[in-house]
Amino acid sequence: MISRRQSSRLLVGGVLASAGIAAGVWRATSAETKTRPVKIGFTWPMAGSEAQWAAGMKAAASLAIEDSNAQAPIPGYTISLLALDEGEAVRGTVDAGRAVTNARALIDDNDVMGILAPRFVEAVKVMSPLMGRSHMAFVSPAVSDPEVTDPTFDRNLRPTSISVFFRTISTDAVQASAMARHFSARLGISTVYGLDDGTPRGVVALSRFRDAAERAGMRWLGRGEIDPTATNFSAVLDPMRVNDPQAVYFGGGPEAVAALGAGLRHWLPHAVVGTSNLACDPLHMTQADIAASAGWYASMPWPHLIVEERTADLRRRLQQATNGAPLDDRMILMYDAALVMIDAIRQVVASGDELLPYRVRNALRSTKLQALQGPIEFTPNGDVTQQTASLFQVADGAEGPLRYVDSYTQLGTEPLQPARRRDL
Repeated sequence: MISRRQSSRLLVGGVLASAGIAAGVWRATSAETKTRPVKIGFTWPMAGSEAQWAAGMKAAASLAIEDSNAQAPIPGYTISLLALDEGEAVRGTVDAGRAVTNARALIDDNDVMGILAPRFVEAVKVMSPLMGRSHMAFVSPAVSDPEVTDPTFDRNLRPTSISVFFRTISTDAVQASAMARHFSARLGISTVYGLDDGTPRGVVALSRFRDAAERAGMRWLGRGEIDPTATNFSAVLDPMRVNDPQAVYFGGGPEAVAALGAGLRHWLPHAVVGTSNLACDPLHMTQADIAASAGWYASMPWPHLIVEERTADLRRRLQQATNGAPLDDRMILMYDAALVMIDAIRQVVASGDELLPYRVRNALRSTKLQALQGPIEFTPNGDVTQQTASLFQVADGAEGPLRYVDSYTQLGTEPLQPARRRDL
């Protein structure tokens, strides 16, 4: 009888096998060949408030490379991870100057074939011109902002006609559609009011949700703007009572969550509240945020993978590597991002062409990989074709600050649908 751990191991082995050829065949053809070192770059903020999580992301990339070298090695090559820190030491956010310096260092290293990065959209914007001119690809499991893969948004993000940025995470656009679908179809909500914090990202998030809500048949009652630095929002919330919305959607960051949650509970106690990972990313929620926003629905632009049996072995090894630190779905996406990069390297080697970064970039564009998160293929702009958003409710329980509710997936231009477990 196969144990759960063995089953998980077999699934990971199957993922590696789907990336190329069975390990035994590779070993047989490369047994007498001296291996060349090949590096995959990794640049990430490793200090500050996200240090523990960042260690898990680095461990996930390292484990993917370790698994590939051990179970399905590429003939003539040994892959390693070259990790650099691009963080601002105190806050743990990206230091744009260090991100550029790291990108240059990795590009100048002849053994580096691609980069796993970045954590923040700001790093995408400063790295993309360099990466584009060098024809080196980078793959992110964390940046979900739609504009970085939109060719009409900023030509600096794509100095050549070919995309160099790819991601295994879905975009924020699917979050809005998933929340609107859940509000309308599952909760029976017909009227909704919007709030944002006045920041560009908050305004855009609310605009996306409004469009999705109206497509889902909900009536939009109005929009209010709050100052995220304020502690009392009565002037905005009190007039909303006249509209008596069944739901309120908040587009904005975490700064206002504690005070807004308290205000909504007072002025609109029966309204369902929804938001995105901008406000309720589990990495940043304080105890005050959790208490104030209990019951809110929060969407995340990724499938919920850390509860899936097929990720059990990887989760066990990640916890060993991080001394039992809390796990996050994006660590699985990082593991898959590394597998995607390894698969592209494998494609170039199998073709017989010289292994060069631009050929790895080209191979990424034709990726067809069955990974832990599900099938991975990319659009011409670098997005995964299967877009998934997961919905949670804020709740201080054994699962952490968020309790899983449901997932929704969209393949290409097909309508958004509730995700079947086998699709995730």
